[in-house]
Amino acid sequence: MNGQGDPSRMRVGVINLRFIRCLAFLVISGSVIACAVLGVLAVWEYVTVDIAWRALTSLGIIAIATAIFVALNEGFGPAVRGPVSKATNEGAKP
Repeated sequence: MNGQGDPSRMRVGVINLRFIRCLAFLVISGSVIACAVLGVLAVWEYVTVDIAWRALTSLGIIAIATAIFVALNEGFGPAVRGPVSKATNEGAKP
């Protein structure tokens, strides 16, 4: 198996799945890095501990919102684009 799964069961999103997943990864990774930096700054008392807790809370909100967006994109994809058939998938291969 090449990791792509069964072509007749290919996931389709409203917006390109690869782009959305890449964007979600970048947003969440950036949030984690920013939160880690603020946490270290709070430990060394360059910023207040309150800012570190706000950063952690913001990270949780951003991660949940991004996950919900990806799930909605994948969930409503077939309803907007229509079901994906095996013939459609084979025609899309390079």
